[in-house]
Amino acid sequence: MKSYKINIVCFCVFLEYCKDFKNFNSMFAILSGLNTGTVSRLHNTWEKLPSKYQKMFDDLLYFLDPTRNMSKYRNLLNNASSTPPVIPIFPIVKKDLTFIELGNDTRVDGWSTLRRCG
Repeated sequence: MKSYKINIVCFCVFLEYCKDFKNFNSMFAILSGLNTGTVSRLHNTWEKLPSKYQKMFDDLLYFLDPTRNMSKYRNLLNNASSTPPVIPIFPIVKKDLTFIELGNDTRVDGWSTLRRCG
């Protein structure tokens, strides 16, 4: 039980480092892992966690909200992008690129387009 608590505290500290270093891909991977059913069912462990780390986890979990196309994460990313380097969440980047590719025609007025961007 005590080792679970120590591990969760270490992950919470590491989550804060990931946010500070703008490594959102690792941050969301760790958040997703801690938010799985097997870990979240450890009620006794989560209750014994210091409130500082519970608040830290809840504050970061706020950005994992999938509503409005991950708008909370996108706002965080826009604010962080002013000073590189930033490591975005790769599945979201892939999804965005897929919709850009599928959403733009390969033909305009019957002609094939060589450039889609610009």
